[in-house]
This record gives sequence, C-alpha cells and structure tokens, in this order.
Amino acid sequence: MKVVTYYRISKKGTGLGLEAQEDYCNAAIHQQGWTKVASFTDNGVSGSLRNRPELDKAVAYCLKHGAVLMAAKVDRFHRDVEHMAALMKQVNIKIATMPTADNFQINLFAALAQQEREFIAARTKDALAKLQDRADAGDTESQAKIARRNHIAPEVRAAGTVASAAARNAMAADYLQTVEDAFLAGKAKGYTSVRQLAAYMNERGFKTINGKEWTSSTVQRISKQLVA
Repeated sequence: MKVVTYYRISKKGTGLGLEAQEDYCNAAIHQQGWTKVASFTDNGVSGSLRNRPELDKAVAYCLKHGAVLMAAKVDRFHRDVEHMAALMKQVNIKIATMPTADNFQINLFAALAQQEREFIAARTKDALAKLQDRADAGDTESQAKIARRNHIAPEVRAAGTVASAAARNAMAADYLQTVEDAFLAGKAKGYTSVRQLAAYMNERGFKTINGKEWTSSTVQRISKQLVA
C-alpha cells in the first residue's frame, strides 16, 4: 500500500516534534510492509485551524496517486471531530499509533478523545473554582495550594507535573498524551480492563517510557496520572 505521510509542527512548538512524528510513521510503515511515496509538513500551524496548505497538497497527492494519508497521531490532522470527518470524506486515513484502524474506527476514537478532553477540562475548571472559593473563605490549606500552583512554571503545570520540571518536560507530557490516545483507542475496540489494555499496548509494540512492556499495574498507574 502506498502511504503519504503528513507532519504538523505546532505554532508554539508543543506536542510531537518532527523527528518523533517521522519515527512513529516510519515504524508503522515498516511494520505493516507499506511504502512511503511522499511527505508533507505544515510548520507553525495550530491544531485548531482548518487552513493547512501542506495538508491540502497531501490530500491532492493521495487522490492522484491512489495513496492513503498517514499522521503520527489523530491530533496531527485536526483536534476537532467535524474537521476530521470532513477530511476522511476526501481520503483514507491511517494513524501510526493504530495502523490497522479504518476511517470509522479513527472517527470514533477522535470523538471519544475529544469528549474525554472536554470532560477533563470541565472537571479541572470546576475543581479549581471550588479551591478558589475555599481559599476566599479563609481556608489556609487551599490558600497554600493556590500559592504553590501560581509559582509553578506554566509549561510544567500544563504537563500535569507533580515532580520537578526536569523530570516532567514537554517530551514526557507528549508521551502521556500519546498513551491517553492509545488507551482510548483500545477502549473503543473493547479492551476495557487494565489487563486487556496492557495486552493491547504490547500487541501494538508500544513500550512504556522506560522501554519495557506494559503490565496491569503499569496501566493502572498511568491511568491515575492521566486523570490527576
């Protein structure tokens, strides 16, 4: 099968870098025995924007040469489900982290991922509002938590870190996002228990951040970090 790879570098340099995206795609292409015929890269483009000149070129190339379009992760195409659905009406999509998924499965996964992100964002906002209310009411513990939070560097706080900035840098944050995406994809396919998710990750050749295979306890520990 002929594959066109698409890479997107975020405007603020967040998320997967170009080299990491290439590694994801090349590994999937090699594993599946496919052939890469072209690559396109949008540099400095937000995940929320629909205007992607290089993506448009990639789609046109796929249509002309009968190829499929691959990205490292769903969010490299679009973060919005409607935009993803529109893209999949034009061309067949492949995601490097789940190369056997078809367009229907990818669309379902994208919808679940968006729903989960919105839920977590709403829950986090609500929790912070309640924390502020307690602090305003004179609760010293809440006031201390807010003070500590305000002194944490924005990039570290965004990564959900509870350790040092060096230990939880942007690469670790992106790894956790990739794991979250993979977990959601597994759950969409019926892998719901921690044991099943561990098997799902190992079957796909996805290693832990330490390069080891997944176990039930590893899945459980990472899952807690993702909702913390």
